[in-house]
Amino acid sequence: MTETDVTSILRESLGDELRHSVQEIQRTQTSRRKHSESTTLYRVRLSNNQERWVWVKRLNDNSNAGISEDRTTRDYDLNKWLYETFDPSGPFRVPRPLAFSPEHRFIVTEHVPGKCLQGEITREARRLPLRPASQDIREHMHRAGQWLHAFQSATEDYYPGKSSGLDPLPIKNEDRTANQTLSRLEQLVRLRPTVFDEVFASSVERSIDHSMHQIHGSKHQTRYAICSTHGDFFAGNLIFHGPSVTGIDFTGSTWGSPWFNVSYFCFHLETALNKYIATTQLAREARKAFLEGYGYESTGTDFWQSSPEMQLNYVSHCISRLLSLSESKWLAASPRELAKRYALYKTKKELLTHVKKL
Repeated sequence: MTETDVTSILRESLGDELRHSVQEIQRTQTSRRKHSESTTLYRVRLSNNQERWVWVKRLNDNSNAGISEDRTTRDYDLNKWLYETFDPSGPFRVPRPLAFSPEHRFIVTEHVPGKCLQGEITREARRLPLRPASQDIREHMHRAGQWLHAFQSATEDYYPGKSSGLDPLPIKNEDRTANQTLSRLEQLVRLRPTVFDEVFASSVERSIDHSMHQIHGSKHQTRYAICSTHGDFFAGNLIFHGPSVTGIDFTGSTWGSPWFNVSYFCFHLETALNKYIATTQLAREARKAFLEGYGYESTGTDFWQSSPEMQLNYVSHCISRLLSLSESKWLAASPRELAKRYALYKTKKELLTHVKKL
């Protein structure tokens, strides 16, 4: 799909949505790229001389066509459902959905001004070590937790693609998480058998069995409402502007247990801050503010041991991270690859420490 194709589709679809014909479309240099998609900012000038800024997200063409079209539809569907459900003048928002094309695998949303939470956390981490989290960071993290709670409340029993007539996705509950983790563990051992041996695999498997036994045990029967789950809920997908917080990028969203997004956010926060020196206090305070905003009641001081669901999710996130790090260029000696290798061994050590507590 060429740039001419993109601008032609934008001109047609945005003219209808914005109620004015499009006079000019200009691609800016601002672009965010991931391995599976690219997101580019465009300036649009309308016939009434107003300017609008829009993001165009496109899945890469090397993806499976059927899967990509399905993901595009579910992404747009969930964004549209939330946009129509949230109060447009309220504190919790999503970008305005403008257009999408499953065939061409792209989604158009209105630009959201503001600061990305991930950037604010990074700046905080680069300050002098050992300092506590600032009041701004604590407030942002508290509101991030509130946004997630509002997102889950708005999507109880709603799966991405429901309004578009798509079939429900498999529910991502603890049983599915356990099975996916065991499958990734097998891949990990096959990929790096000298690093992840059978002793390591057995320890992880026992921890998963322990958590699942507690989850299904008669003394622990957690009840929760099934809701949509954000496909990549971390600080990089939250934009703060004045009193509002906007969640973006619903690619890969599904539905299932609400604890997955809670644990994913906390794990990503800790992983991101591990790159900096002496950020343990910052991570602990930021996580505490997020959980308070969300309304999660944790018993004890170790969040990852607070419930069998969190024990399981921690193991799952660790295995996913280890698998990702193991797929890097193992023999390369560049600073980036050496940093990945260090992160791999550090994550492995933290995971083994965790499973020994069970």
